[in-house]
Amino acid sequence: NTSGVRHIAAAPGTPSVAMACGSDVRRWAAREPTQRLLHAEVACRPCAHVRCPIGHACAHGVDSRDVLAAADELLGLAPRQVEQSACAA
Repeated sequence: NTSGVRHIAAAPGTPSVAMACGSDVRRWAAREPTQRLLHAEVACRPCAHVRCPIGHACAHGVDSRDVLAAADELLGLAPRQVEQSACAA
């Protein structure tokens, strides 16, 4: 659960990127321009499981390149070229 940290970051306007796994992204959407909430579209959202019975498609579906791109955007940086690692394939 990242909502507490997101609220703390949003209060003074600190840019932050968070990833929503099983949570309801409509309910917990990023409402500040300095916040990004990334998520993968999965049919099982919102999820109430403590342990995922199907392999965490919600977490594995968010690509690290998208996280870096969102951070770069918030920091005003030019997009970086990131090669996909062999273990991410």
